[in-house]
Amino acid sequence: MNRIPTLELRRKTAHIILVLLYALALWLGAGWEGTLVLLALAIIVAVAYALTAKRKRPFFAFLLDLVEREEHHALIPAKNALSLLTAGLVASLLLPKTAVVAGFLVLAIGDPLAYLVGTWSGKFPVPWNKRKHLEGRLAAILVCTPVLMIFYPWPMALLAAAMGMLFESVHYPHDSMVDDNLLVPLAVAAFLTLI
Repeated sequence: MNRIPTLELRRKTAHIILVLLYALALWLGAGWEGTLVLLALAIIVAVAYALTAKRKRPFFAFLLDLVEREEHHALIPAKNALSLLTAGLVASLLLPKTAVVAGFLVLAIGDPLAYLVGTWSGKFPVPWNKRKHLEGRLAAILVCTPVLMIFYPWPMALLAAAMGMLFESVHYPHDSMVDDNLLVPLAVAAFLTLI
């Protein structure tokens, strides 16, 4: 069993809390307008971070270090927040609210759980991404399925959770705006809408 670094544990905890709060806000009616406001705030933080990069920036560094790895915000400040909120904006404009909330629940719960279980006890790597483990993805599917069953019948919930973990298991380059924060909620929401 591997030890999970404190930084990653803090990041995953922040991820769970912030994405669950965002999913709750969407469920309560925040919609695309609320997402647009949050996206604008994330852009302001990213620009402020970039503009103060050569000076001490404890506030912006604290915000970004809370939810991102340093190598990510060194390339694209607030990348995780920007991609997540872009997914929320697109999904809120194009897809039903229940499907969008379900997509963000898979991201909030499945993504960190897959990492934590895979890192802690993973023995079998995902064939297309040796950095991630099958045990983590299976644990996430098993936990996300009953959560999605609040909204959908179990076969749809199971398939949607599996779809989310498929997109979560892919390796995305650090310098790309495309990542699991963008694709997991969109894929799950689109899948649930189509079926």
